[in-house]
Amino acid sequence: MGLQFLAEVYETFSFLASDREIGWPCNVTHPQLMGARTFRVSECFEKYLIFYQPYQDRMEVLRVLHASQDLDALFGRQGAE
Repeated sequence: MGLQFLAEVYETFSFLASDREIGWPCNVTHPQLMGARTFRVSECFEKYLIFYQPYQDRMEVLRVLHASQDLDALFGRQGAE
């Protein structure tokens, strides 16, 4: 299962690198994370999210996290208390 997860993560990284704007925007308040985007790893691992920063010539993966974590606390999303 671990190797399948890793393979699907890398496949999704490749997919995102080919179209960096495909993920949905994150609503974050931290200035270094403004413009970050999110995308699911795959259908098999849909609860795992890739957080990345798209640039004109590349993308930077920030984190891969399970969606059950307190994402508001981790990223300081707007509206988090």
